Amino acid sequence: MRLEVDPNSEGPLQSNGNVNHQNDQEKFAEYLNAGVKAAQSGDRKTARRNLMSALDIDAQSENAWLWLASISEYPEELLVFLNNVLDINPKNERALQWSASTKLLLSKTLVQRGIDAHENDRHDFAVQCFDQALSYDVHNANAWLWLAALCESEEKRLEYFARVLEIDPENQTAKAAVEAAESNSRQTLFNNAAWCATNRDMAGANQFLDQLFAKWPADVDGWTLKCHLADSLEERRDSCLQLIEFDAENAYAKACLSSLEMIQAAAENWTEPVSENLEKQQLTETNNSSDCVEAQAEEQNFIELSPATAVQAEDHSEVALDDEDVLSQFIFEEPQNVEPFELPAEIIEDLNSMESDTGDSSLGSVAEQYETVELDEMVPAEMVDDEPSPFDSVAQPIPTEAIDIVDDRPSILVVENNPTARKLMAGKLEKSGYKVLCAESGREGVEMARTMRPALVLADIAMPGMDGYAICRTLRDNADTREMPVVLISGKDGFYEEGLGQASGASGFITKPFGPETLMKTVENFLAAATKM
Repeated sequence: MRLEVDPNSEGPLQSNGNVNHQNDQEKFAEYLNAGVKAAQSGDRKTARRNLMSALDIDAQSENAWLWLASISEYPEELLVFLNNVLDINPKNERALQWSASTKLLLSKTLVQRGIDAHENDRHDFAVQCFDQALSYDVHNANAWLWLAALCESEEKRLEYFARVLEIDPENQTAKAAVEAAESNSRQTLFNNAAWCATNRDMAGANQFLDQLFAKWPADVDGWTLKCHLADSLEERRDSCLQLIEFDAENAYAKACLSSLEMIQAAAENWTEPVSENLEKQQLTETNNSSDCVEAQAEEQNFIELSPATAVQAEDHSEVALDDEDVLSQFIFEEPQNVEPFELPAEIIEDLNSMESDTGDSSLGSVAEQYETVELDEMVPAEMVDDEPSPFDSVAQPIPTEAIDIVDDRPSILVVENNPTARKLMAGKLEKSGYKVLCAESGREGVEMARTMRPALVLADIAMPGMDGYAICRTLRDNADTREMPVVLISGKDGFYEEGLGQASGASGFITKPFGPETLMKTVENFLAAATKM
């Protein structure tokens, strides 16, 4: 991608003030000028070498990064260079314009790449391309259309078509799909309401009709059924009036309203009927009233004390006792003038003979079998010392060693030699509920993959020694890790080559720079695909 840069528009080709020594400033200017001349003449290799040398002296040079962007051959690399410019100066208009146009171009390129993958029966890779296209341009209607076409969930498919219509309200494909889905949804709700009504589930039928009217308030079939389900004449009239409002020539609603008017007229001409047994009813009410008066009088006479009772009341502190008072007397008052009770002589002789024959002296006083203790602690004497309290073991602490905490979170291995990138990815994944394993080199990552068996491997392509492609090939050659999903990360120093990726067995790729949402969507897609296998 070739972009034209006017060096004069950005001021003299010099350092941004981050170079302290005059000798370094001179070298910086020399490298920068040489890089610009080489870029203008089309010598990309020489231009790149000189511009990178200038950036080694001053990494905060807007001009150097902007000229590097102008000779970039890959849109992914171009975005990296432009992001460096915007990090230095967020208001750089040229970088903002180039970044916007590059993202649009990259989004279209990814859509075409996804279409090619779909035609070659590479479903998962196609979905990944469309998702990444939207990460660069969320208003790419073609990407939303393709996602809808490949989506298995009806709910998600409608959501994607709705996004298409937000971008392009006249898109016929999306409009036809939404209308068909809405018609099917409306018919399903009405069918459910009709089934409930047929099976005498009126509450269920009304519930489905409420859902139907929430989306289609003028549905004629729904209001017709509502008329049949009415609990009262007034409710039926209201339903018929609603039906007439939406369908003025509806024959059923007209006939129903006409019959309701006839019924209303008959009700208005109603007169109170004369009962033949009215006198008998009044006589019965009179007798009942007399009986009530007599019963009240008897109750009053029963309650009032007679003269004799009144005299007796003067000699006692209480006229009557309730049940509890009477019971308390039996329990706590000492009996007065009670004759002692003696067992018959025959029973006494039998008991004495039993004791002498058996030698059993257990017929003594039961109180001898107990120790003198508090009233609420009366227990047999033989149990006092031998039986431990049943509550001795209550509230004993549970040893913490016995608790086995199992971490069942899905584990993800991040193989990245850049500590900043590794930390950012690991932090986001941890916050999202995943167990994260980190490796700083390819060999360490392969060893951890073999021993820890993560659910997914994220490996940077550009790493010294064993790069991302080599990691993927090594895992594919091992029977234990052959099916493990591996997503390669391409960026500034390593661009994803589709041929190399296929040869190494990569499951997919993600391109730097990417945001947290792109990372999490990629992880979720590959974990879901691995679960289905």
